Amino acid sequence: MTATTVEYAPGTSVRCRLASGHVADCVVVAVRHFPVDFLEVQFEQDGRRMAFTGSAIASAITPV
Repeated sequence: MTATTVEYAPGTSVRCRLASGHVADCVVVAVRHFPVDFLEVQFEQDGRRMAFTGSAIASAITPV
């Protein structure tokens, strides 16, 4: 599955692969498609938020 075949919505549980290689459980909190695809997720462990755009969505985020 890639970002082009999966529709993410706020409240969707996802697994995020960070640049460090670690994987974290997150919840999607914001979705935008213009001017670029954008997802903001909130980490379940500590509540911090992180944004992913474009190709990073397909390579770093998978549905749970």
